[in-house]
Amino acid sequence: MTNNSDQICSDHELLAQALHGDERAFLMLAQRHKGMIYQIAYSYIKDKHETEDVCQEILLKIHQKGHQLNKACGFKSWLYRIAVNTSLNYLRVCKRLPKTNADMIDTEKATLTTPEEHIEKEQAKKKVQACIDALPEKQRIALILRLNEGLKLHEIAEITQSSLSTIKTNFSIALKKLKACVENQNDR
Repeated sequence: MTNNSDQICSDHELLAQALHGDERAFLMLAQRHKGMIYQIAYSYIKDKHETEDVCQEILLKIHQKGHQLNKACGFKSWLYRIAVNTSLNYLRVCKRLPKTNADMIDTEKATLTTPEEHIEKEQAKKKVQACIDALPEKQRIALILRLNEGLKLHEIAEITQSSLSTIKTNFSIALKKLKACVENQNDR
């Protein structure tokens, strides 16, 4: 293969070549998607070193399960599903719950000017984070993938292998519970 043909190989083609023993094709595929894989894993793991370990596991699973990818399916959706599931499985084994970045939900745009404002903002983030962490797993996952990752509901349904109506329900309930929890926290 020439460098020009390397650039135009689809993900499906590179995976097929890798499954036939072409290590270079797999390295190209891994290089092409390493940023996305890391970002997905880190959004759940929240630790650089552990995330790097999980990324290696994700790449191993991609190689092991490559034959399961249907050419009609989107490669990125398949990859995303493996990355999310591997990250969640890691957290289950470690008995840690996935967390979302409360900054993603923070709508305050003003620059803080005093230490008191900074402390208030940090306390508000902790309250939101505690509310998110208290959500049931399926609702929390729908919320994280929608708000943190910016995925569309149909993409979340594909990744989690759930129906679109289930994802819509989980996301809607998660938002309602989050709002009620934050309001309840503010009343204290």
